Amino acid sequence: MKKIVIILCFLLSTVILSAETLRFKSTGFSYRERNYYSWSNWQSESSNVIIVMMDNTLIIYSPTVQTYSLYNLQDPYQDVDGDWILKSNFIDQDSDVGEFNLIYRWEDEMWQIYIRFNNIQWVYDVVQIN
Repeated sequence: MKKIVIILCFLLSTVILSAETLRFKSTGFSYRERNYYSWSNWQSESSNVIIVMMDNTLIIYSPTVQTYSLYNLQDPYQDVDGDWILKSNFIDQDSDVGEFNLIYRWEDEMWQIYIRFNNIQWVYDVVQIN
Protein backbone atom coordinates (compact mmCIF):
# COMPACT_ATOMS: atom_id res chain seq x y z
CA MET A 1 0.00 0.00 0.00
CA LYS A 2 2.84 2.37 0.82
CA LYS A 3 4.40 1.74 -2.62
CA ILE A 4 1.09 2.52 -4.34
CA VAL A 5 0.81 5.84 -2.48
CA ILE A 6 4.40 6.76 -3.42
CA ILE A 7 3.80 5.87 -7.08
CA LEU A 8 0.54 7.86 -7.09
CA CYS A 9 2.29 10.88 -5.58
CA PHE A 10 5.07 10.61 -8.18
CA LEU A 11 2.60 10.41 -11.07
CA LEU A 12 0.56 13.33 -9.73
CA SER A 13 3.64 15.52 -9.30
CA THR A 14 4.75 14.66 -12.85
CA VAL A 15 1.37 15.76 -14.25
CA ILE A 16 1.48 18.99 -12.23
CA LEU A 17 5.02 19.79 -13.37
CA SER A 18 4.19 19.20 -17.02
CA ALA A 19 1.21 21.56 -16.73
CA GLU A 20 3.65 24.22 -15.57
CA THR A 21 5.64 23.95 -18.80
CA LEU A 22 4.33 25.62 -21.94
CA ARG A 23 5.72 24.27 -25.22
CA PHE A 24 5.54 26.02 -28.57
CA LYS A 25 6.97 25.69 -32.06
CA SER A 26 7.73 28.89 -33.95
CA THR A 27 6.46 29.27 -37.51
CA GLY A 28 7.55 32.82 -38.34
CA PHE A 29 9.76 35.63 -37.13
CA SER A 30 9.85 39.42 -37.58
CA TYR A 31 11.83 42.23 -35.97
CA ARG A 32 12.05 46.01 -35.81
CA GLU A 33 14.23 48.62 -34.27
CA ARG A 34 12.61 50.08 -31.18
CA ASN A 35 12.05 53.58 -32.61
CA TYR A 36 10.48 52.43 -35.89
CA TYR A 37 6.87 51.48 -36.49
CA SER A 38 7.27 49.05 -39.37
CA TRP A 39 8.27 45.46 -38.85
CA SER A 40 10.61 43.53 -41.13
CA ASN A 41 9.17 41.06 -43.61
CA TRP A 42 8.17 37.80 -41.96
CA GLN A 43 10.81 35.10 -42.18
CA SER A 44 10.13 31.40 -41.96
CA GLU A 45 11.27 30.10 -38.57
CA SER A 46 11.14 26.72 -36.87
CA SER A 47 12.41 26.70 -33.31
CA ASN A 48 11.22 25.05 -30.14
CA VAL A 49 10.13 27.46 -27.43
CA ILE A 50 9.73 26.35 -23.83
CA ILE A 51 8.43 28.36 -20.90
CA VAL A 52 9.03 26.71 -17.54
CA MET A 53 6.66 28.54 -15.23
CA MET A 54 8.00 27.02 -12.01
CA ASP A 55 11.50 28.30 -12.78
CA ASN A 56 10.31 31.48 -14.51
CA THR A 57 12.48 30.59 -17.49
CA LEU A 58 11.90 31.12 -21.20
CA ILE A 59 14.13 29.23 -23.64
CA ILE A 60 14.03 29.71 -27.41
CA TYR A 61 15.97 27.03 -29.27
CA SER A 62 16.78 29.12 -32.34
CA PRO A 63 20.17 28.72 -34.09
CA THR A 64 21.53 30.75 -31.16
CA VAL A 65 19.81 29.48 -28.00
CA GLN A 66 18.16 32.33 -26.11
CA THR A 67 17.57 32.01 -22.37
CA TYR A 68 15.50 34.51 -20.40
CA SER A 69 15.03 34.62 -16.62
CA LEU A 70 11.56 36.07 -16.09
CA TYR A 71 10.69 38.33 -13.16
CA ASN A 72 7.75 40.60 -12.27
CA LEU A 73 5.51 38.04 -13.95
CA GLN A 74 2.00 39.51 -14.10
CA ASP A 75 -1.27 37.63 -14.02
CA PRO A 76 -2.68 37.08 -17.52
CA TYR A 77 -5.26 39.64 -18.55
CA GLN A 78 -7.61 40.22 -21.47
CA ASP A 79 -7.35 43.45 -23.49
CA VAL A 80 -10.16 45.34 -25.24
CA ASP A 81 -9.75 43.21 -28.40
CA GLY A 82 -10.28 40.02 -26.42
CA ASP A 83 -6.61 38.99 -26.67
CA TRP A 84 -5.03 37.29 -23.66
CA ILE A 85 -1.68 38.72 -22.57
CA LEU A 86 0.96 37.44 -20.17
CA LYS A 87 3.68 40.03 -19.40
CA SER A 88 6.99 39.81 -17.65
CA ASN A 89 10.36 41.50 -17.46
CA PHE A 90 13.49 39.44 -18.06
CA ILE A 91 17.24 39.22 -17.85
CA ASP A 92 18.78 37.29 -20.73
CA GLN A 93 21.88 35.10 -20.90
CA ASP A 94 24.01 38.22 -21.57
CA SER A 95 22.54 40.07 -18.55
CA ASP A 96 20.52 42.38 -20.82
CA VAL A 97 17.13 43.49 -19.49
CA GLY A 98 13.89 43.57 -21.48
CA GLU A 99 10.20 42.73 -21.61
CA PHE A 100 8.48 39.51 -22.63
CA ASN A 101 4.86 39.17 -23.81
CA LEU A 102 2.98 35.99 -24.61
CA ILE A 103 -0.19 36.90 -26.48
CA TYR A 104 -3.09 34.73 -27.58
CA ARG A 105 -4.81 36.58 -30.42
CA TRP A 106 -8.44 35.60 -29.95
CA GLU A 107 -9.70 36.76 -33.35
CA ASP A 108 -6.99 34.87 -35.29
CA GLU A 109 -6.75 31.99 -32.80
CA MET A 110 -2.97 32.30 -32.79
CA TRP A 111 -0.12 32.77 -30.31
CA GLN A 112 2.72 35.29 -30.50
CA ILE A 113 5.80 35.80 -28.35
CA TYR A 114 7.34 39.28 -28.17
CA ILE A 115 10.88 39.93 -26.92
CA ARG A 116 11.56 43.64 -26.37
CA PHE A 117 14.84 45.37 -25.59
CA ASN A 118 15.51 49.13 -25.54
CA ASN A 119 16.87 49.19 -29.08
CA ILE A 120 15.24 46.23 -30.85
CA GLN A 121 12.31 43.88 -30.55
CA TRP A 122 11.22 40.71 -32.28
CA VAL A 123 8.11 38.61 -32.50
CA TYR A 124 7.58 34.92 -33.11
CA ASP A 125 4.37 33.39 -34.43
CA VAL A 126 4.08 30.15 -32.47
CA VAL A 127 1.78 27.15 -32.18
CA GLN A 128 1.29 25.37 -28.89
CA ILE A 129 2.43 21.75 -28.78
CA ASN A 130 2.18 19.07 -26.11
